[in-house]
Amino acid sequence: MTIIEFFDFIPIHNALSTLLLAPKNLVLCGTNTMEMYAFRHRLQKIIAARGLPTKVKVVHVGIKAYPTLIQRLEALIKVHRDCVFDLTGGQTEIFVAMGALSEKHGIPMHTLDPAHGTISPLTNASHYPQPHPAHLSISENITLFGGAVSEAFAPPSSSDFWQDVLSVWSVCKRNCYGWNTALSTLHAFCPPGSFYVELRMQEATRKLPPQKKGVLRQTIRALQQAGVLTLYQEKGDYISFRYKSPAVRHALSKEGAVLELYTYYAAYVLQNRRKNIFTDAGIGVVIDWESRPASSVKDDVKNEIDLFLMQGTVPVFVSCKNGFVDTDELYKLSVVATRFGGPYAKKALVLTQATPDLSFFKRAKELGIKVIQNAHNLSPAMFAEKLADCAVK
Repeated sequence: MTIIEFFDFIPIHNALSTLLLAPKNLVLCGTNTMEMYAFRHRLQKIIAARGLPTKVKVVHVGIKAYPTLIQRLEALIKVHRDCVFDLTGGQTEIFVAMGALSEKHGIPMHTLDPAHGTISPLTNASHYPQPHPAHLSISENITLFGGAVSEAFAPPSSSDFWQDVLSVWSVCKRNCYGWNTALSTLHAFCPPGSFYVELRMQEATRKLPPQKKGVLRQTIRALQQAGVLTLYQEKGDYISFRYKSPAVRHALSKEGAVLELYTYYAAYVLQNRRKNIFTDAGIGVVIDWESRPASSVKDDVKNEIDLFLMQGTVPVFVSCKNGFVDTDELYKLSVVATRFGGPYAKKALVLTQATPDLSFFKRAKELGIKVIQNAHNLSPAMFAEKLADCAVK
């Protein structure tokens, strides 16, 4: 099978047919040759990694002169007698030309639904094979949009790991604001990656206001009581301990780490045990925007997504905020999701607070962002359901 389609600036429009049908050839027609070659390079990286047989060809076709457009397409039909037309993406002139040639030559045609990862034959349905399930990994999705993943964390699936994370979360959710103060203070005196900590409390809390000086000791004691700190000792003004496991170390690596882990757990571990809604997930996914080959300026912009989920071919961008958040966070999330997910991307903001600012929710709705408030008051099951709702198409 050869699929003939017109280049579209929404990448999934030109990738989904290949993912579903694994054709022998994909012929990309269009006017912007440079962009088409750049896209072909990205798609072929995914094709090669999957071991698919598809070869991607680029053909320049003008659309202003309709008779010339017809001639060019007819020439392609003669070369690729096993072709079908993909009508997803493109312009009116193209649809008209493909419809005319389909009727004249009996060329099968189909459309795609990228939001659901499905294909709908319009003519000659028997010509189409049974489609494969369509899915993209996080890395493949970012590659398709011209970026690259430079960092990401995929937690292990072991029950011991998640038991430790949930134990840390049980402490955090009691006082999320105090948690941020305690963790930021702790990090100032704990080298990154170190498992053993020794603190002189007077020095560690010296810069804190009087009403917050006790929060560090209270939080450390609560963690010890939760069983996630070992070799624990208090001697006068000194406290020393060791993080129980890599899971605990990661959950305590920054103020918002345990909320990100808990969100991952609810969305990908707990939810997927029952419904398999999400097909890939990663925490702290750092996206390198990379410049498009058509640009002469090197773009070194990077963004970090707290939780990145894939639902088939649809990316879900989740921002987790364990504390104060303003409308800037909405704009940041929207920009990154649009750049690396296009119009099909889903967006969610997870908060451990309830904001009374109605304008915040109005703006979130306008940007297509679902807001989950008071995550610390939700059971894992309830939280999982709300996250699943964020991915409903």
